[in-house]
Amino acid sequence: MLRHMTVRFEKLDTGVKGKFDKRNGAIILSDSLFGKGQETLLHEIQHIIQKYEGFQGGTSPEYWARRDYESGDRLQERLQREYSDILNGLTKEEQNDYIRYQEIDGELERLFYSEKPGDTEKYDRMDAEHDRLYEKLYPKEWFGKLLDLKRQMENPGEVYLGQYINSAGEIEARETASRRKMTAEERKNKMPDLGWDRALLTEDTGNAMDAVLDGRLTADSTEQERYELLKNETLTLARPDESKLDDIDLADFNTRKKSAVMPGMKALAKKLGIMNVDLQNSRIEIPFQFSNRGLTTSLHHQLEYGGSYQDYARMMTCFNELIRNAVPIEIHRDKKVGTSKENGQLKQIYVLLSAYAESGMVTPVQFEVKEFTDNHNRLYLAVTLSKKESEVVENSPGRKTDGSHPLFSDSKISIADIFKNVNSEDGRFLKYVPDGFLSETQKEAKKDAIRKQNKEYEQYGRRDNITELHNLTEADLEAMYESPGIPVKSMLEDEDGAGDVSLVLRAKDADSDSANLLDMVAVVPDSADGWLLDKL
Repeated sequence: MLRHMTVRFEKLDTGVKGKFDKRNGAIILSDSLFGKGQETLLHEIQHIIQKYEGFQGGTSPEYWARRDYESGDRLQERLQREYSDILNGLTKEEQNDYIRYQEIDGELERLFYSEKPGDTEKYDRMDAEHDRLYEKLYPKEWFGKLLDLKRQMENPGEVYLGQYINSAGEIEARETASRRKMTAEERKNKMPDLGWDRALLTEDTGNAMDAVLDGRLTADSTEQERYELLKNETLTLARPDESKLDDIDLADFNTRKKSAVMPGMKALAKKLGIMNVDLQNSRIEIPFQFSNRGLTTSLHHQLEYGGSYQDYARMMTCFNELIRNAVPIEIHRDKKVGTSKENGQLKQIYVLLSAYAESGMVTPVQFEVKEFTDNHNRLYLAVTLSKKESEVVENSPGRKTDGSHPLFSDSKISIADIFKNVNSEDGRFLKYVPDGFLSETQKEAKKDAIRKQNKEYEQYGRRDNITELHNLTEADLEAMYESPGIPVKSMLEDEDGAGDVSLVLRAKDADSDSANLLDMVAVVPDSADGWLLDKL
């Protein structure tokens, strides 16, 4: 096992000495440890052994923060409840003393920096009262607990750091490193401290939370394996922020013509600040960006997925939350290998599912992230699917009044329920869903979508027989239609257009400056203007 692992040195964040890259099977050490750092290396090796043996593994403060967020039982709310319970259980005198102590504490901080006349004397008087109250309250056990809870509420990162330090896998890894300098006799006589008096256990890793990171969901995973990972998974629902659309008339997006909505969508995306910025989903842990090209591609395909352009605008108002909540449901490699559209830099594509809730409706969202070998990763596709109406009252945390399970509860929804309710017309999405979730009608739609995809790829031809011109607009193609010859050679040298039309041509025409459109195949989007489809 260990002989297949690699070790490399990289510049890591301040305070981080090393980490285990689960996806690539590598130990990464801080470049500041080059020539030293044996303890850190042993620490990370122990995490590899934990993974191999199925033991409790390594975590991070971010893991505990994400787990807290996804559980719905938020740390701040939990701490506040505990704080209030203790405070409300005190006698009236104790409450008054504690509240006065906190009031003085805040006032002393203000007075410390004050230069107003008389504030120095006021500070001294209040400081004396503060000391008297502290001496009176210090022996009380509840006083220390309240102060500790208040500090944690003001700095939740401290709590997550403590949970990371006390994770069972981290305690074991630190103990392994600390025993490196012991003699064999010392190791024999001293039992390892595994911290079971304080150890925190991570969740059962049988779900999809870390399936990509720990290698259980890969491009080689079978449908059955993906079904087992996803069958009990839930999804945290995002909430659109309609206030971000106050200066936009959604009626303008009530159309099926992409060219009519493109300017408004680009303006909205720019306003919301979601373009060309690093995005992150903790379940795949690679940075990626949503570019102008990604938005263009997404809007081109949007209507093929069942959603509307109005749904899309609402989706953009909670875009970052949707990205954060998204669950990976499938990974695949470049399906165009061997064709003219093969991309040698494309490592793999992640298909993720997210959803937002609004007015009793759930709208699923599909993301596709392309990971490249040069790390210039892109959010290639972001589309909304058909809405699903629910009879459940959104703020009901339990069951429906008839005793049955709700479709969604507060901010959670079962992934199985989303799959079950996907419209069979949304075949382009269903092709990524394991059969175990689908009805017979959905399975037929899935098969049909896969057949159409394969037929589409077949038309690209083998790379050695054909060439392509990419990023053309419909206007470009219209101009070519009446032209006696197409300057293919020149156009191949300049493919910086913003369109989504491609021309498939014979390889022998690649050196021509007067190729004939009749010898080519135009790959035209379904949403293209009617004249173009009629002529071609």
